[in-house]
Amino acid sequence: MGRKATNPAVTAALEQDFDTNSLPPGWAVVAFDDTVKEGRPKIGKVKSSDFLPYGQFPVVDQGQSFIAGYSNDPEGVYGGPLPVIVFGDHTRIFKYVDFPFLAGADGTQVLIPNDKRFDPRFLFFALSALQIPSRGYNRHFTILKQKSLPQPPLPEQKAIAQVLRTVQRAKEATEKVIAACRQLKQSLMRHLFTYGPVAFDQADKVALKETEIGEMPEHWGICELSQLLRQPLRNGHSARATNNDQGIRTLILTAITQDDFSLNNTKLTVADPNRVRDLWLENGDIFVERANTLEYVGLAALYEGPHGFAIFPDLLVRVRVDTQKIIPKLLAEFLLSPFCRDYYHRNAKSTAGSFPKIDHGTIEQTPIAVPSYDEQCRGVECFRAIDRKIESEEGRHQALTTLFNTLLHHLMTGKVRVV
Repeated sequence: MGRKATNPAVTAALEQDFDTNSLPPGWAVVAFDDTVKEGRPKIGKVKSSDFLPYGQFPVVDQGQSFIAGYSNDPEGVYGGPLPVIVFGDHTRIFKYVDFPFLAGADGTQVLIPNDKRFDPRFLFFALSALQIPSRGYNRHFTILKQKSLPQPPLPEQKAIAQVLRTVQRAKEATEKVIAACRQLKQSLMRHLFTYGPVAFDQADKVALKETEIGEMPEHWGICELSQLLRQPLRNGHSARATNNDQGIRTLILTAITQDDFSLNNTKLTVADPNRVRDLWLENGDIFVERANTLEYVGLAALYEGPHGFAIFPDLLVRVRVDTQKIIPKLLAEFLLSPFCRDYYHRNAKSTAGSFPKIDHGTIEQTPIAVPSYDEQCRGVECFRAIDRKIESEEGRHQALTTLFNTLLHHLMTGKVRVV
């Protein structure tokens, strides 16, 4: 067969994605239009406001989650040839779908593979390997239609797809383990802050009392967060980010998620670094997000790193506690409990055009459960054990992601052969 393209325009487009001279003998290059069947499949589309958390028919849209929601309306359920490939016109995300489904109403393009020329699973991976430049929230299907893809012989396509699918399955298995560990941590949090660090089968023997926080062991104390502080609460520093080497190194904690900080190492221009020395970090500092969307405002995270090498931004409030009274790790976990999340949501205030905010008074008045120090130590060890498992699985997932991306590139360009 040799190296070939369907027309000169394809060859020109191909040079943007592939080195045509390096493709193996026997591989062809085809335009996007030749990879899928003509026509738009008939499928019902569901508005995101109508998604159900559970239901009979899955809804696949252009978002990150494979299944965005469910519907119980059978009208419009896709019943054509399977599998199909869903392309997010705004997000540039591809999904391989091999079951009847409904589509999201916005930006969901459904592609039917040309199975006479392409193995559907191979085509999905080949499309995923394409470099489609972002146009923000504009549509990208017109860019996709200008692309071209490699076409190895069908047996090699199937072999390539099998290799990539094997690694993909390993990634998915790791993701399930991580999700299960996080659910376990939530269950552990509820158990520890209700019964203390006792075995599950011993929980019914713990004497409980009803408090504003909820049920907890009778011998535990409750106090406001202000009573546990070693230093007053401190907002971060507003400064202009720069690439100027005269700036000081800083750690920008731009947001807190349920799992960690969003970190960005950069430099800030600060006229006198000594003026912000009290903003430098200490191991055991806790940060509470004081202003963001309601989903994130009030979230807390523990900093466990070197002393004094960085500062933090105005978005966050630093909580520095007396470690003789409470272990920072335990307090950080308690601040993520459903009680505290609800407390901060109820007390968040916003003005027109601004994010919801919580003030120092709200944070200082947070009711905190205070177990004995021995119980704190045992509770922290339970949290750390599951954190180590999550960290290990996340490392495995990152390694598999790197392997998958490397294989995807090498297999799609013929640098690595599987036949």
